[in-house]
Amino acid sequence: MRTPSPAIDCLIAIQCVTLSAAPSRDDAYVAAAITSGPANVAFWRPGAERWCPPVLLGQTEEKLGQWRRLLPRDPVEDLLFFRGRLHQGFYALDIEEQLVVYIPDTAGDDANSHDMLTVRVIRYTIQMDAATSDHVVLSRYLVESRGDLLMARYLGPQGFDVFSLQGEQSVVAGRVHATWRRCPYPTGRALFLGRGCSMAVESGAGSHLLMHSLADDESWFYP
Repeated sequence: MRTPSPAIDCLIAIQCVTLSAAPSRDDAYVAAAITSGPANVAFWRPGAERWCPPVLLGQTEEKLGQWRRLLPRDPVEDLLFFRGRLHQGFYALDIEEQLVVYIPDTAGDDANSHDMLTVRVIRYTIQMDAATSDHVVLSRYLVESRGDLLMARYLGPQGFDVFSLQGEQSVVAGRVHATWRRCPYPTGRALFLGRGCSMAVESGAGSHLLMHSLADDESWFYP
């Protein structure tokens, strides 16, 4: 993977990968990954030889400070491509339940270059609309359901808390304010939760909710 310096490569460990669209013959998709190393997120496009983190040219202290602000806070809990009300891109969720959105520009000046990818960065500052639970949160997941972006907290034996992203408002360039609104368990749907691969399926099950984690070969069922 390339480091913040475009001329230097390094080794990384990829924790999960998610795609902007299903792979196709015209290669009109981008992959994003949660990684270890100098950056905690990286991107790849068909034909590229390396994964690339968000990169700023120049190595001054000011530039490096700007580069660090392009990244989510560690650790990154989940990463998902979502077509939101304001932005369509990769939504990265950090441990503080804030979002950073990465919007790949596949039609820009570097569209024909496999080793370069312009990515626009939007940082979401999110508040909770109610007091949070006292239970310890073991993991967090992002999942799209009926056009909304949901965040599911896994609480162990206590089950799950589910929140919906609401009230998105652009305040300045690159900044959005929004709210995580606690929502009742989504009826008639089954949520399959795993890092980078969560999905919601219409189940027709009335008020019954099934949640299943695909991570680490563990499964949780919560009626």
